[in-house]
Amino acid sequence: MKKIIIMCISLLTLALVGCNTVDTGNGSSAKPVEIPNDIPQQLKETHQGEMPSTEINARLDIDTNSYSSGDKMKLTLKNLGAAELRTGYGAYFEKMDGENWKTLYYEQAVPTIEIHVEPNDSFSEHILLRDLEKGTYRVIKQIDEQKLSVVFTVK
Repeated sequence: MKKIIIMCISLLTLALVGCNTVDTGNGSSAKPVEIPNDIPQQLKETHQGEMPSTEINARLDIDTNSYSSGDKMKLTLKNLGAAELRTGYGAYFEKMDGENWKTLYYEQAVPTIEIHVEPNDSFSEHILLRDLEKGTYRVIKQIDEQKLSVVFTVK
């Protein structure tokens, strides 16, 4: 008797769940979502599943375009946008190898601290450029989920 009751409950649950889904046309199904009336129209028009644009408005600057191995580079991130930016200490480097950029293994001892850069503010750090051969490089900084870079040379 218990087995029959459990089976009936399972079938009823399965039937109810199946009735509350919408065919999305791609072989899967999703529950319908109603947007409450008290949400601003601007938010209602955003497509479900899409995030608003997270494009950053920032600039990465260095103190000069030419260095020697052993120099310190001053790297400055300037927030030109209206949203706070998140970054950290350190950067990585690539060297121009003919027509392609080649990522360099460049060991840096930096604290793992998240830096918040407010709108119209900047964050600067100094990076020691050691053991770099002559050539064209770019320094790359991770900002939120995006990257900025600046090209420089080593003489």
